[in-house]
Amino acid sequence: MSFELMVFEVASAPTSKNEFMAWYRRQLESSGGCDYDGTYLSPRALWNWFMEIKEIFIPMNGKFSPSTDTINKTPGLEDRLVDYVFYRDMIHVTVSWDQAEEACVTMMRLAKKHKVGFCGETADDWDIILPNGTTMA
Repeated sequence: MSFELMVFEVASAPTSKNEFMAWYRRQLESSGGCDYDGTYLSPRALWNWFMEIKEIFIPMNGKFSPSTDTINKTPGLEDRLVDYVFYRDMIHVTVSWDQAEEACVTMMRLAKKHKVGFCGETADDWDIILPNGTTMA
């Protein structure tokens, strides 16, 4: 099973939770609107967030992913691989449940640092947290 997280450009996202979740789903369903290298990213803050987080949670796809040889030769590296999918104004991240707690804490901290929003699933809902620490209602 996997755990989903997302960071987003606040200025491009709706401001109410219901509208935000509809926007988020539209992003995921858009055909041809995503990639695995960050080509579509326009906001610099999202790119800066990714450049820092990729050193902790390693991309499993795209130009920043390690080679199979590197994975095989580096103990524990495979356990830190995560799936990043880039959209114009957001980055969708899928991690294993084993990584979920550490990923949430780290990604949220870096989201605040780089002034991007953070969205993560909880037991029965999604928490959407803005860079100033407030939760979207």
